[in-house]
Amino acid sequence: MTYDIRNGGGSRLDDILGSDALAALCTGCGPITGGIAESASDHYPVVATLDLSWPAP
Repeated sequence: MTYDIRNGGGSRLDDILGSDALAALCTGCGPITGGIAESASDHYPVVATLDLSWPAP
């Protein structure tokens, strides 16, 4: 899925899809903006930070 993130379109944000178990490990997520991300594509890259410490929380 893709969402327009500015009025009038032009910039889009993609989803990160995962299971409920993966979502439970997510400690943060969001778009990468600024720098080359502003002109490299019509989509902003999305990053998720996961807690992969062992044993699992």
